[in-house]
Amino acid sequence: MGGSIPCSRRGVGRGRARSPCVFPARTSKHCGPTCELNRANYEDINYSNSKLAVYADDAKTSATRFIHLVPELIERLKPYRDRKGRISRWNELSPVWTRLAKRAGVPWRKNGWRKAVLSYLVAYTQNYPGVAAEGGTSVEQLKKTYVTAVEFEVGAAYFGLTASDFHPLRPVSIVVKSQDDDGAVAEQPGNSKIVSFNVAVAP
Repeated sequence: MGGSIPCSRRGVGRGRARSPCVFPARTSKHCGPTCELNRANYEDINYSNSKLAVYADDAKTSATRFIHLVPELIERLKPYRDRKGRISRWNELSPVWTRLAKRAGVPWRKNGWRKAVLSYLVAYTQNYPGVAAEGGTSVEQLKKTYVTAVEFEVGAAYFGLTASDFHPLRPVSIVVKSQDDDGAVAEQPGNSKIVSFNVAVAP
C-alpha cells in the first residue's frame, strides 16, 4: 500500500473486490467523517506502516488519503488483523454515540470527536498542512472550523505519546552526534533521527 495509488476503487491493484456500498442514497461527495468510519474495512489497515487507507469512493473529499495510526491503536487492532469486512457493526454511528453520551450524562457535540482529534494532532505535531491532509480538509478550514488551542502535553497524552516519540507528521530534526574524548554526547530532542560519528581529537 503506497501513497501513489492512481485509482479510487478498492479492488484495483489490491487483489480484492470493492465492498458493496451500504449507503446507496449518499454519494462520496456527501460522505462526512462518520460515513467514512462506517465504510472502513479491516483490510484497509496496513500494519507494516501503521496506516489506514480512506479510498476516494468512500471519502468525503473524493480523494484517496492515508491516516497514520498511533502505536497503541495498532496494538489494540492486532488481535483482529485477520478479520475481513466492515469494522463498524452499525450502519450509522451518530445515533450510537448520541445514545452513549446521553447514558453517560455528557453533552453530545456534532463533529466533537473530529474537532478533538484534529486539535490534539495539531497540538502534538504543529503541522497544519499534514493534519489537514489526513483530515480531508484545507488548512484554512482546519483553523477556522476544527482546531481549538491545546497544549502540546495534552495532545501527546491523548494519543498516548511523549515528546521523544516519533510521529510522521511531526517535523524531523536531523541530529548529528559527535563524541569527544570524554565520551560526552548531546541530548536527543524529540522526533529526531540521529547521525553519529566520532571526531578525532588532536593532541
